[in-house]
Amino acid sequence: MAKKIYLSPSNQNGNSYAYGNTNEMVQCNKIASYAKTALERCGFEVKKAAEGQSMYNSVSESNNWGADLHLPIHTNAFDGTVTGGTLVMIFSSASENYRAATAILGAVGPITPGKDYSVRVNTSLYELSNTTAVAVYLECEFHDTVQGAKFIVENTKELGEAIAKGVCDYYGVYYKPDGGSVTDKLYRVRKSAGDAKTQIGAFSILENAKKMADQNPGYKVYDSDGKLIYTPSEAVKELNLKDVPLYISSTAKEASKAVSGSYYLWSDEVVSNRMKITNSAKNIGVAGQVTGWIDKKYI
Repeated sequence: MAKKIYLSPSNQNGNSYAYGNTNEMVQCNKIASYAKTALERCGFEVKKAAEGQSMYNSVSESNNWGADLHLPIHTNAFDGTVTGGTLVMIFSSASENYRAATAILGAVGPITPGKDYSVRVNTSLYELSNTTAVAVYLECEFHDTVQGAKFIVENTKELGEAIAKGVCDYYGVYYKPDGGSVTDKLYRVRKSAGDAKTQIGAFSILENAKKMADQNPGYKVYDSDGKLIYTPSEAVKELNLKDVPLYISSTAKEASKAVSGSYYLWSDEVVSNRMKITNSAKNIGVAGQVTGWIDKKYI
């Protein structure tokens, strides 16, 4: 069953832009309309709040519809001098909130001109505290500077597409670009190439996959063909071995030989108190590149 995405664009028509003789409500509805088209193209069920609708009605509509993800779309402002980039807020740092926010920030942030913010927790926003769905509150750049406002006005479709990419990344769905075929590459975050049960995310944007691997010890990034793409630096465990018995399996009774020199843990898996090793860091987690098993006591 397709995931339900509720888009709630700003109704703040009093927030004037520093460029384009327009306002926040008009531009955010354009962004949301493009996001709706892109998300439906990628297989999601999408509902967009009517232009000018109050956030109270939007929250009620979202909850009654049974949305899986509630996404308020706004643009930001400060003092007319700051082009601040993308800001994403969530009600709490619960894992699903944080995963969704990180995926969306990772897609929208790189295209906005200002320096982005890290994901922030904000318990005071009605659309975060009163929705039953996972909710991510998005501020797409600052509209009170000419640079920021001009970017928004001229890139509403790009912002809508980026939102769709972020949602696809959160759900591990292939992103289908406008007028193109479904992208054939997902970056999967798991403990080893063939261990699908350990997968905690699949992303079309590599940086999003890297961030998730960085935040989860023992996880690495593999492409759709099972090739290791990224290993967090702290996860690379070089072993300096000297005359260590090497076994062909976790249960073999006799060692096949003794090994010395530099080796690496192929994965963090422990079976029968043994672990797999490989002879090169680039072979970590790669199918067919296990040198053998050694007793855990040598790690």
